Amino acid sequence: MSPLDRLPVLEIVGEGSLFVSVAMMIFLADRHGAFTHPAGTYPRARQDALTNTILETFDAVLWDYAKHSFVLPEARRVPEIKDSLRWQFARQAQAMADLHKGGPFLMGADPLVPDFLLAHCCGWAAGLKMDLPDDLRTHMNAMRARPAFRRALAHGAQ
Repeated sequence: MSPLDRLPVLEIVGEGSLFVSVAMMIFLADRHGAFTHPAGTYPRARQDALTNTILETFDAVLWDYAKHSFVLPEARRVPEIKDSLRWQFARQAQAMADLHKGGPFLMGADPLVPDFLLAHCCGWAAGLKMDLPDDLRTHMNAMRARPAFRRALAHGAQ
């Protein structure tokens, strides 16, 4: 467990730990030169903008929804906020679907860090019974059909 009481934790031998999953994704993508554009390039700036947009407009809304559903102590939950959060998610999901049109992935022919984050958030939203535009559901299903996802899912079930 991290000092922030969060999971996951990525232990980097001889260097330290990372406690935020998106930081882990970016670190691993950079370290292995995969699923990312090189730092300091315009495509990387666009990639980082998409990653941050998904964090701000999907992940944050879904996390607030989860907190007011089961994470917070019951006395601290505000169930009435959930309708507003569903509305926010629906608006942002449609905006992201409109941005996504035209390719199999957010930035072209290959999946990048924001594609993994978006697929995760769409899966989370589907689990919360939130509506997903068809384009985002197709994207999520394509990401989940990747052999690496299937291997990770099988490994997690063990």
